[in-house]
Amino acid sequence: MTGSTDRRVRRTKNLLHRALIELMIECGYDRITLQDILNRADVGRSTFYAHFRDKDDLLLVSSTEYLRAAVADAGSAAYDPQVPHGSTPLAPLYTLFRLASANPEVYRALLGRRATGVLLRSTRRMVEEILTEQLAGRLDMDDDEFAVTVTFLSWGVVGLLGSIADADPPLPAAETYQRLTDLVGPGLERRVRRPADPSATEGHLPTGGKAAFG
Repeated sequence: MTGSTDRRVRRTKNLLHRALIELMIECGYDRITLQDILNRADVGRSTFYAHFRDKDDLLLVSSTEYLRAAVADAGSAAYDPQVPHGSTPLAPLYTLFRLASANPEVYRALLGRRATGVLLRSTRRMVEEILTEQLAGRLDMDDDEFAVTVTFLSWGVVGLLGSIADADPPLPAAETYQRLTDLVGPGLERRVRRPADPSATEGHLPTGGKAAFG
């Protein structure tokens, strides 16, 4: 039963997410009502509220889940020479750029010239969540510096996503990713935590070593 329930939940969320994105492209986010989404997805109001608080929550949660799944799929996909190696801190962002380049109409609706503050902030929070999940524990910095770093990167990525979609034709993902890594990659790489070198402590007793050995 749990498996079939999970599939129904995923299907419902996917229907709602798709309905929202289609309506955004057609008429703009501000003009969409909750009833418009329910009619397009053929989902009841009580079912909607079982998963989301309102239209803004649907946008943030469902879009973040979509991006999270896309990043995970890219990590397990067959080798592609254009895809950066997963050990590179910014590698997951290539997937976001690829999505924007392949779906410019979606990202114009999110980040184009007529985008509202709600859309810009929601998109930045989506990117922030992906970056936080991907970079957690990988950078040699305290929590405060990590939070500031992720905020800085997320706003920069939002700007690049908008640039990809606004260009005609859309900018290639590889070119955009290269621009980002040229600007911030070297500094970020210097803060990546490296595995401890066992040879660095070889031949040295730990503190209190003499007492421990008699």
